[in-house]
Order: sequence, then C-alpha cells, then structure tokens
Amino acid sequence: MNKDLVVQFLEASLKRLQIDYVDLYLIHWPIGLQFVNEDEFVPRDKNGNLLFDFSTNISAIWEVMESMVDCGKAKAIGLSNFNQEQIERILKSCRIPPANLQVEVHAYFQQKSLREFCARNDIQICAYAPLASPFRQNYPNAADLNIPALLSDPVVQDIAKFHEKTAAQILLRYLVQELSVAVIPKTCNVTRLRENIEVFDFELTSTDLERLSELDRGENGRTWNSFDG
Repeated sequence: MNKDLVVQFLEASLKRLQIDYVDLYLIHWPIGLQFVNEDEFVPRDKNGNLLFDFSTNISAIWEVMESMVDCGKAKAIGLSNFNQEQIERILKSCRIPPANLQVEVHAYFQQKSLREFCARNDIQICAYAPLASPFRQNYPNAADLNIPALLSDPVVQDIAKFHEKTAAQILLRYLVQELSVAVIPKTCNVTRLRENIEVFDFELTSTDLERLSELDRGENGRTWNSFDG
C-alpha cells in the first residue's frame, strides 16, 4: 500500500458517509495490496491470486495516519490484524501511539500474550469474530476453513442454561467481563442484535470464568487466516 493512498481513501470514505471526521481510522493489515481502484478492495490477478504489495512500509503509512489526527479528519488511529512484533515497530517510531487493535478473539482463541502486551501499552483491543464466525459455516468453501462450533460447546451451553441466557450472550459477556475487550459481533438478525447488546444485566461466576478460560486452544483456535473466507 502506498502511503499517499491513506489520505485518498479516508477522504473518499468521509465523502460517502457525508461526515467531516471519523472517530477511529485503522490500518487493516500489516501488508498492503496493490492499488487498482477505490472500489476494488481485494484485487486479484486473472488466476485469482491476491495482488500483494510487498513494498508496504507500515512505519511510513503510520506517519501519514498521524497527520490525519493532526488535521482533525480522525479522532484516533489504530491497527488491525497486527501481531506484537509489528506493533512494536510502530511504537518505536510513532508520535501518536495506536489507540486500538482489532483482532480475532473468542473463547477458543483468547490471545492472552497479545492482550497483556496491549494492556501494558494502553492499546484497547476490539474483538472481531467474538463468536468464532459461525456464519462462515455456510460458505461454499466451509470445508477448507477452520470454523469451530463454539456456540454448541457443552461448557458454553451449560453456563447459558444456568444463567438463562443464550450461548452467544455468555461468550460475549466473557470477553467483556474477564478479558476486558470490546466486541463487534456480526448479525443481520434483529433478535440476535438485541440479544448481543443485552450482556450487561448479569455476571459470570468465578467458576464460569475458569471453565471458559480452559476452552482456549491457542493458535489452534484461530479461524481467520489472512484473506481467507
């Protein structure tokens, strides 16, 4: 990704949204893709292979991100899908540190080491796929993806029954209460949307928290790998 495109894409987004600034602007991946046009976010060649830009300089891009804060077009800036080593590269050279890191976090993939590192550096984590992306089980290539049935896990189901809550509510509450991360579950269902918000009227017990902590599978629990799915 060319650092000059940082301004171009933000201004394009502001124009589409008809707003003057965004609250948070993220670098989505630590490696860029070749620029084709503003509407082709995941460019591929004629064989379907991703067109990576291996000249991506994340430190140079971050410097331009900082200028977006300076000019008022972004209130805060952050990262997505960066590991600890990549974040450290930003921290060593930045003037404005990342405010947020958006990564995959759920009961099967709890990212303890990365969460502790971010806590030490005052970086708030936002968990995508907090339910392990069950909708991807309906993808045509689902058999090639590692999509665990987290919602059906016996431990999760047992705790949900005890609290008279859904499995999703238990999993979201665990992330918010015990792991102290923000969550962004994905749904188009109005009922589930409401349920996903209603996770602040109960607390998990210490036994619940211990049982859910033990579900962590480490790297084997990761469901998103680069640009798959």
